[in-house]
Amino acid sequence: MKVVLLAAGLGTRLRPLTATVPKCLVPIHGKPLLDFWIEKFVHREDVSEIYINLHYLHEKVVQHLQTRWLHEPKIKTWFEPDLLGTGGTVCAHARELAGETVILVHADNLSAFDTGHFVQAFDQRPATAAMTMMLFSTDTPQSCGIVELDDRGVVIKMHEKVANPPGNLANGAVYIMAPEVVDAIVGPVAVVVVVGVRTDAVAVHVVPLGCIDRERVVIVGEAVVVVVVIHGTSVVGRGVQA
Repeated sequence: MKVVLLAAGLGTRLRPLTATVPKCLVPIHGKPLLDFWIEKFVHREDVSEIYINLHYLHEKVVQHLQTRWLHEPKIKTWFEPDLLGTGGTVCAHARELAGETVILVHADNLSAFDTGHFVQAFDQRPATAAMTMMLFSTDTPQSCGIVELDDRGVVIKMHEKVANPPGNLANGAVYIMAPEVVDAIVGPVAVVVVVGVRTDAVAVHVVPLGCIDRERVVIVGEAVVVVVVIHGTSVVGRGVQA
């Protein structure tokens, strides 16, 4: 099992605190927010790697990790020159996550929960569910993403910050995803073949089709780019357990 901590946000709503401190390092009772999340997962034997995406004031996060977590080989970072968003981060690092159960955390929140119980809920999810979502009860449902569940606890509808939501169970932004969910986010796979006209050099890259853009697949100099699409798997008909 692998963990992805999304910690690259700008923290604009916490300014001026975040003018010089990245949001994930804002202290809570003297402890940086990010450390709460790392402590939840770093000593679990079923977690092989913890990936942390970085962007705003990323140098300070790297410095903190090298000081506080230097001897933890599970921890790795992904720097994003431009913010990719949740799905974009997963898509860009599909190779590292492929074939694994993934815990995906919006680590700019602080959540108190039993990690073991959460993993157990995922293991015991209905057969039709491909992902488990953490929920919490809120007194301000109009400010949250509110979910509707069926009698099995499977999400059937979501209401994102609407004026009159039909309940108070909110998305806690912590998910456990079966391997096929990563495949669905990535979509089909493209084999990108780059052929050098003058040098006769050939480079082959396997890239998620959803991650291809004009900056990545481009004719550079006298190189010719050929893209071959191979269709990936799908999770059509699978649900999300809450």
